[in-house]
Amino acid sequence: MKKMFLLVLLFSIVACESTEEVDISKYPIITTAKEISEAYDLKLDLSGNSEKSTLTDYGDGSYKLSYDYDLLDTDEYQPFFLSIEIDYGINLLEAIRLFEASKTGVLDTQGPNQEYREVTDLDIPGSDAHYSILYGDDKPKGAFLLVRQLHRIYYLMIAGVDMEDHLLIKEQIIPKLENLHLEKFEG
Repeated sequence: MKKMFLLVLLFSIVACESTEEVDISKYPIITTAKEISEAYDLKLDLSGNSEKSTLTDYGDGSYKLSYDYDLLDTDEYQPFFLSIEIDYGINLLEAIRLFEASKTGVLDTQGPNQEYREVTDLDIPGSDAHYSILYGDDKPKGAFLLVRQLHRIYYLMIAGVDMEDHLLIKEQIIPKLENLHLEKFEG
């Protein structure tokens, strides 16, 4: 029994394959730092040095697409953080569990003088959705959006841009989420 478990574990590790620096333009569901920079006239580092994208193939028909822009400690550019992850191809029960665990995990990470305030008056497409603004010292500091569409999970964290009016979510994110159920992530 122990040998069988080790064999299954080894196979699952070998079957997982990650591709770094994927061409994110092939995945229109991702809103990039460049799109946000152009839409909101933000001075961001668009050289690619602050961005990272990865596509992970788990070998069982499931994938994770990740896009990150991280440049908070800067004097030359506007400090900005954006992280988007999409899990695709997981079974429905796993997707429901992942949605709830991700929501709880993020909301439980509030630091001192920080709180997430849920926004419930937006029409966000999906089977389940949670959208919160992160406040620090009673000022908006960022946002968290989590959407489940059947067996797909969309996860967004953002900081460095005003989110109180929800325009970024309304104009840049929600229109793309309308097609979450159509996205394919095969490498």
